[in-house]
Amino acid sequence: MGYQEIFEQSREEVKERYELILERIAVICTEETVSEKYRDYFRKTAEFLCLIADVLRREEAGTLSHRTMEECEALNEKLYADILPQNYQHSYANPSYAVAFLGEEFGKILCFLYTELRTLIGYAFEGRKMHMTVFMELFVEIYNCFESEAEPDQKEIRQMIYWFFHDYSEVFAEDKVRGQLQGDSPSCGYRNL
Repeated sequence: MGYQEIFEQSREEVKERYELILERIAVICTEETVSEKYRDYFRKTAEFLCLIADVLRREEAGTLSHRTMEECEALNEKLYADILPQNYQHSYANPSYAVAFLGEEFGKILCFLYTELRTLIGYAFEGRKMHMTVFMELFVEIYNCFESEAEPDQKEIRQMIYWFFHDYSEVFAEDKVRGQLQGDSPSCGYRNL
């Protein structure tokens, strides 16, 4: 059984949650409900998540493997554009930029969140809808905290991230072990040894 089949059941189980969270993220791209200080961060991150969702849609439709080299290169450019050397200085993946732009209090936390969300690129190509859903839900949960008039409590945001990783640690660990034992998960580096 390959990794595609393994994740099919979890994709079906999470389908409605995924669709709802993706709708919410698409709205974030145009909303103006957070402070202007954080608006660019949340919009760019939401747009990035929508791009990754498109990769998952293509993976589920079976069209990823039918792309030309030029299409692959163009998608790769889009997915990694903000961390290329010429763009990294102005990327939320850059801790120095994030702190300078978002402030000392939330710059580091939101940079960490952004870099964790970048792991969804691999999950999308592997069809891991469950993983994508839970990370997207975390993003929206944190976004919702920033929608109030006052800035959220930094400790509350840290706790959300802590409990997220705590609550889903078994899911992530199980996938790693399964991939290593079966040797067919693209993330483990071995192909049907």
